[in-house]
Amino acid sequence: MPANSPDMAHPDLVAVAGDCKIVEANDARPDPPSGNGTALLWKQLYQAAILEMDRENVMRRILEAEQAIVARALALHSESSANRAMELGALAYSANFLAELRRLENGRMPGANARGRAL
Repeated sequence: MPANSPDMAHPDLVAVAGDCKIVEANDARPDPPSGNGTALLWKQLYQAAILEMDRENVMRRILEAEQAIVARALALHSESSANRAMELGALAYSANFLAELRRLENGRMPGANARGRAL
């Protein structure tokens, strides 16, 4: 498996292949509560966005997760934590993953360009 695949780079992520979301069984469970509410919030919203199966709700969930990721990144810049760099990396990776999910969902919308799709 390539080193930059979601499974190797960040174990909390799922892979998106075409129109299918591939989810590991342990990815479907929310993280246990922790002392840091903003860290817990972005992770929960991120998981909700990538696991959302209702096409009418997925874009709203992506936006909520993106907003929580930005808020957490801003909060981290004022915190002193040993895991700060690692969490910032996870935030960046998750934001990029959501951007790709948004791109895929936009391509699935009615009226989207069907170029490259089999008829």
